[in-house]
Amino acid sequence: MTDTPESKPKRLTMFAVDSKDFARFLVAKGAGKDENCPLCQGDDWTILCPDDDGPTLRLGMPVRNRPDMFYMSAFGYFCNSCGYLRTHMASTVHEWVENNPRPDSDLIDDDDSSAGEASDE
Repeated sequence: MTDTPESKPKRLTMFAVDSKDFARFLVAKGAGKDENCPLCQGDDWTILCPDDDGPTLRLGMPVRNRPDMFYMSAFGYFCNSCGYLRTHMASTVHEWVENNPRPDSDLIDDDDSSAGEASDE
C-alpha cells in the first residue's frame, strides 16, 4: 500500500507537538531538564527536534506480535552525557498539550527583547 498525497500530511501532523510544549509536558509530569539521568546521573538533556523551537520529532517503531502492522509513535529526548534515550507516547503527550494550552504570555517570541514589558502591538 502506498501513501496518497491526501493521507501523508495527516499522518505527519497527527500528533504534532512543538518542542516547547513537549518540554512543558515533561516538567508537568516531573521530568524537568534538571532531572538526573538514571544511567549516568547527568542532568543535560536534548529534545529530539530539528531546532530549539521546532516540532518535536516523532519516532515510529513497529510493534511485533500483532495481526496487522502497527507502529508505536513516541517523542524522545536523550542524555547528552551517555546517550540514554527516553520516549513518551505521542498520543499521550498530544492529548496533554491539547488539554493544557500555553498561557498567552508564553506565546511571546523568546527573541523579543521587550518580553515582559508593555507593548502597543
